[in-house]
Amino acid sequence: MPLPIEHLDITAFRGLRHLKLEKPGRVNLLVGLNDSGKTSVLEAIALMSRPLDPAWWLRLAQQREPSQVPLRRLSRTDRIRWLFPSSGRPESERAEVVINAEGRIPITAMAARFNRVVAMRPVVRFFKQEIPQEHETPGAELQIDFHAAGQSRTHAFTLWQNEPVRSIDQEIAGPHCEVVLAYHHWMPTIPIRGYSQARLEGTSEDLTALLSLIDPEIRGLEILQPEDEPVLYVTHATHGPVPLSVYGDGIRRTLLLAESVVKAKGGLLLIDEIETGIHVSALGGVYSWLVRACRELDVQLFVTTHSLEAIDALLAADTTPEQDVVAFKLGRQGGQSAVKRYGEDQLKWMRFERGLEVR
Repeated sequence: MPLPIEHLDITAFRGLRHLKLEKPGRVNLLVGLNDSGKTSVLEAIALMSRPLDPAWWLRLAQQREPSQVPLRRLSRTDRIRWLFPSSGRPESERAEVVINAEGRIPITAMAARFNRVVAMRPVVRFFKQEIPQEHETPGAELQIDFHAAGQSRTHAFTLWQNEPVRSIDQEIAGPHCEVVLAYHHWMPTIPIRGYSQARLEGTSEDLTALLSLIDPEIRGLEILQPEDEPVLYVTHATHGPVPLSVYGDGIRRTLLLAESVVKAKGGLLLIDEIETGIHVSALGGVYSWLVRACRELDVQLFVTTHSLEAIDALLAADTTPEQDVVAFKLGRQGGQSAVKRYGEDQLKWMRFERGLEVR
């Protein structure tokens, strides 16, 4: 059975230009200097999993800006606009995102065009008013030409400022895609949802075993409601039930990775800065579990990293004869995106026999 992504060609997306990922594997490492486009590649892959869903576009557009950061944030229209390449053209001209893919993903080609629009829209009120009111509202209009099941089709929608955006039931359903960013393990609702799903799927014992790699005295997890809201607790051999919020990055991050790979079953798991929060002494155990789980759950993994320790741990985690691990080193050359591909045997020779730099 093919992987969700067997080939990826990003003609234009954010700052990426003509970037090709040839023959990705089960586990894919995206490495390179800062601002080489590693996170943008993750976003392009995520976009191809649900390109017809307006809520998915908005989530990808705003996910680099955590809601907890007390800064003046971009408008919804500007957030969407920055998914599109900046080419120095007048703002009135339409910007375009172009991505092609091969594999188990159903939409194999997508060209999206952005256009700013303004219209009179109803005022969004929390309380009913007898006299309806309208005001001038900016919006981001997207027209998407796509190719699926041998047919070319067009889909369009508009994202209006301050109006609710809901996910749609895609008529062309692709493999599920989970996105994990560097700060997600601090989002309060994600662990509860993930643990609940693990309980329903019968994988909660796997979560306990994985967390015990970080702290051998962890005995399990449970959801309790001491006050108004439910809270996820870690059952500790010495301290008893301890709220997850008391723990630091290591436990939170490990739990999030474990929950995310279960939710990504049969699809894609995209992790930005995979080394975040986990001490180098625990990388081997955590990554061995993660690689094994991706294989057993038929998940294709794409990760970004700046860490040689993380690269070495992921390479060591794959002990099968299959060439499951691939690295793509991203850079820029002559205004275009440049990529160098390393297969698993080459990576292991470079790192374990020669100690060479691959970042």
